[in-house]
Amino acid sequence: MRWIVPFVLALLMAAPAAAQGCSCQPQSVAELAPHLAVIFEGTVVGRPTQVPVTSAAAVNARNAYRFMVRRVWKGDVGPVFSVAYPVRDWANCGVELGEGQTLVVGANPYREPGLPMESDGCLIINMNPPGVDPVRSLGPPRLEHPQ
Repeated sequence: MRWIVPFVLALLMAAPAAAQGCSCQPQSVAELAPHLAVIFEGTVVGRPTQVPVTSAAAVNARNAYRFMVRRVWKGDVGPVFSVAYPVRDWANCGVELGEGQTLVVGANPYREPGLPMESDGCLIINMNPPGVDPVRSLGPPRLEHPQ
């Protein structure tokens, strides 16, 4: 019996630590807009492709998602636009993008020249807050692409 307590303590100490949760700072679309290079509404089309990483600056593995763009509020965004997005849950706050999903997307230039713009889970969460119409928050779009 005396060995049970030390055994249980050893098991508890050897157990893996809990994963860190998402630490997104809640921000409104209006607060984020001035800090983003592009803002558009689009639907994810096709399967993601892996973004080539060539430098140590790009820490997270990323996939490029193609969007069929409906409306544009900011930036040079054509009717089809690619955005790099983190692959790992801890980097994307558990927000997975799926084919057919329509979102308002905010993005900035990728850390490596020549690669797609990049976004992340915090931006997706804050640009698409539950119970709030982000399109309404942004006002009239600068450009609409016919579908």
